[in-house]
Amino acid sequence: MMSYGISHVAATALIILSVETGAHRPVTVRQIIDSSGDGAGNRLSSALGAAVDGAGNVYVTGKSSQNAFRITPDGSIIQIIDLTGDGSAKLASPHIVVADVAGNAYVCGKHSNNVFRITPEGVITEVINANGDGTGHVLDKPRGMAVADDGSVYVAGELSDNAFRVAPDGSITQIIDASGDGAGNTLVGARGVAVDDAGNVYVTGRYSDNVFQITPGGVITQIIDESGDGAGNTLSFPMGVAVGSTRNVYVSAVVSTNVFKITPRGEIAEIIDATGDGMGNALSHPRAIGVDGAGNVYVTGKNDGSVFRITPGGAVAVIIDESGGSTGNPFIDPNDNSISVTESGAVYVTGTRSDNVFEIILGDPIPAVSTGVWSSCCYSCSASARSPFAKCVHHAPAPRERCGLRPGRLVRRGEAVVRQVLRSRLRASDARVSTHHRGVLHRPGDRVDGGRGLLGCVRRHLSGGVNLNR
Repeated sequence: MMSYGISHVAATALIILSVETGAHRPVTVRQIIDSSGDGAGNRLSSALGAAVDGAGNVYVTGKSSQNAFRITPDGSIIQIIDLTGDGSAKLASPHIVVADVAGNAYVCGKHSNNVFRITPEGVITEVINANGDGTGHVLDKPRGMAVADDGSVYVAGELSDNAFRVAPDGSITQIIDASGDGAGNTLVGARGVAVDDAGNVYVTGRYSDNVFQITPGGVITQIIDESGDGAGNTLSFPMGVAVGSTRNVYVSAVVSTNVFKITPRGEIAEIIDATGDGMGNALSHPRAIGVDGAGNVYVTGKNDGSVFRITPGGAVAVIIDESGGSTGNPFIDPNDNSISVTESGAVYVTGTRSDNVFEIILGDPIPAVSTGVWSSCCYSCSASARSPFAKCVHHAPAPRERCGLRPGRLVRRGEAVVRQVLRSRLRASDARVSTHHRGVLHRPGDRVDGGRGLLGCVRRHLSGGVNLNR
């Protein structure tokens, strides 16, 4: 059932001190939906899951109101499903929502033991139910879900101790069960689910205190257990899991009150603990977690009503607290699956007891230096004091290299390689390339030209090709 309304939003601008640069970073906070729902009688109660699609539509589930809404970029609010489900199968206690690249939303019913797909046109279809794969592997209390780039949906059953893949053609396969990796590391209380760009799936075991990776070929590996980082920082009650563009995995743990980073090489590090930002803002019962394209990690503290950002360099800051960013709208009890983060770093968080959703936009950092000059194998770049642009001048590349940026092109400061080089923190693992946007002026977090643009050149010549003079 779909209905339409207009949102009433409040916005405010904040300033957060950037620990990395010592400069100020503007932050805009808006409430984009509240308990009035769509304003047409369909209310939002116990806001829980949050998601955002590539077109900027935001989705939220109402656990107690038994529904889900879509908030469009222009502020229109549409109820996309309610307790009637698809008209045959019912929806009960919707906990999670995810969205795919085609704009389909998937809503998981914890108590109805099912998942519905809602197309942009409003067609609702149940894609999996309590029968699981139909071969005896049941789905019980789904509370974790993720969607891959190919449209495959992954859902975890907390009481059935398993996870399933629902393929785009509708076929269903159980990808892990209570036996875990089959080598004695069991999965108990499957909760969080994430999937990377290679199709590797990550599932947290809430009661077994571990996280598993399942490859597309079905190889299962335990990547962290209760010993945490092995240095005394333990993992207890892992809930949320997220994976970044460089395939670093992040997991939040409720009882041990911390977040761990696991690299593709298996290196484990605790990136935040109960002390929070170390400035009096403590982290309490972290649950939901997300990561943006620059590797910034965001985690909610359930009991303290805060969201923390942890940068790749380890700087920690609170980006919203119970005050709701001074919007006059409180932000209370961010719970399971209550955060969604875009590649560019826009953050969407739900307040379960405040019945609302906030949009948080962090502005570009101001570099610590007033001027900068740097070079790669293909370009020399410079930026004047506080200019939003850097100018890149072409070098003659090796015959096999082609650089995607045009000679003399202005590149917006804070973008892609320019951001990384200005911070002197460019690493091979930070290089992200795709075949998109050749010759286009990029926004922060955007991917750049096919491995043979500026980013690709820097990445291939990292050992000697980056010469930073500032």
